[in-house]
Amino acid sequence: MKKSSYLLTFLLIIIALWLPTTVKSSLSRELILSIDGKKRVINASQFSATIIDALDCSKLQISDRLSLRGQFFVNSPQIDRNTGKIAVAVVLSECVETQQTAIFIIDRNSTTLLQVPGSRRLKNPNQTYALNAIAGLQYLNGNLLAINTDASGTQSLLAFKPSGKYAGCIELAKGEGRSLCPQP
Repeated sequence: MKKSSYLLTFLLIIIALWLPTTVKSSLSRELILSIDGKKRVINASQFSATIIDALDCSKLQISDRLSLRGQFFVNSPQIDRNTGKIAVAVVLSECVETQQTAIFIIDRNSTTLLQVPGSRRLKNPNQTYALNAIAGLQYLNGNLLAINTDASGTQSLLAFKPSGKYAGCIELAKGEGRSLCPQP
């Protein structure tokens, strides 16, 4: 009986060490972070990106490119324990059961948009193709993994290198929609 109790305790400690450190958002529209011992409040509206082939919700049509500002955060931000960088998923627009989401990396001095490739070359660092709904973020050995999903149940897993460059994608589940892996 004692042996199984020790084993259970050991397993719980291993699981607790494996779980990522997260920063909880006070509301979905703002994050409260402690950086260098100082409290920092970050609003979703501080994040913006130019989305290529974006759905323009005001016209319900696809636009060549559209500058969008953050509406709210989704899921818990994730912290890379080695670098202290924080990954956040920000919904930039939402209409007709479609979200356009981007992932940003926050560090002590800057905020970087992670670029998702597509059929056209991205010309500046503030451009990306939109992700749908981000179901989860996770750092693994410095690489960031993101689960992208849509209303039809399609899911993909995107990987970004520690440098922030897109590394690849695999399809996890096929719903009624098209693949959510970028098609560069």
